[in-house]
Amino acid sequence: MAAIHFKCEYVDGRPLGLALIDRAQHRYRSCCWDITEEEAHALVGGWMYLHVAKREESYFGGRVLGYERVRRDDLPHPDRVALIVESREEGRGQNWRGADHVRAYTSGVVGTNLPHELEP
Repeated sequence: MAAIHFKCEYVDGRPLGLALIDRAQHRYRSCCWDITEEEAHALVGGWMYLHVAKREESYFGGRVLGYERVRRDDLPHPDRVALIVESREEGRGQNWRGADHVRAYTSGVVGTNLPHELEP
């Protein structure tokens, strides 16, 4: 299994690119990330976490159920990925793991080692 952390700002009081798609099942679509399809595939069954800043705990997180390829011609790298995520309480309050250099907007794919990440 794998996990990933993203910096994701709030715009107009809402996380940028995060959309509720099924309230009853707590499913969201998080778009549009500049990761490869191979990375997205590795995340299915794993975890995604959103942070305002790398030094702050995650405000959203959950299990990755799937992904969609997305084309955004208005962005420098137009081939993007949207992750389909089931929100989980354990996804909040997590520390950033992985790449943490100044320009990093993502941790990159990291291994799972937290107790909730290891559950089936």
